[in-house]
Amino acid sequence: VQHRFNRSPPVFLCTLAPARPDENIRRILEVLARKNKRNPLLMGVYAKNALRGFVEMVRNGRGGSVLGSELRVVCLEREIGEFVKKGGSGEEKFGVRLKELEQCESSGSGVVVSFGEIEVFLGDDVDVDAVRFVFSGLTRLLEIRGEKVSLLGVAETSHAYSKLLGLFPNVENDWDLHLLTVTSATPS
Repeated sequence: VQHRFNRSPPVFLCTLAPARPDENIRRILEVLARKNKRNPLLMGVYAKNALRGFVEMVRNGRGGSVLGSELRVVCLEREIGEFVKKGGSGEEKFGVRLKELEQCESSGSGVVVSFGEIEVFLGDDVDVDAVRFVFSGLTRLLEIRGEKVSLLGVAETSHAYSKLLGLFPNVENDWDLHLLTVTSATPS
């Protein structure tokens, strides 16, 4: 006996785009909206996933609706990685990139600069002077652009963060960092 149903194919919840950001992204947006400690450093093994999800959400045009203004993400992770591993060669090129960010006009919009994983600054194959150049450039960017620019990065382990503090003891204050532990890989 063959049964025929006049029904639509089933809709699975996993195929629907979420109407609002997942819990990790919501927490990142809360930190970005603060007046103090407004630059999130995502901590934990799921931090990279949260960063990717946040960048994707903003690039798909859904970030501004949450914060109430236009939001843009600039990812510098690849450029930073290449710069610090090449011993700082290309300082002029990387410096120009930072200058562009310092001078960008963002009428009412905010720019989130993703510097990626802090582990990129800590490897044995990086030039310490190049790392200092990047840190001073990002610090200057925050000083010049004020609340129009935020930094966002990832530390998979507390050991990596401690090592970073050994190199730059004032980074937490200079960058107005908020350590945000990411404990979930999936949207909540």
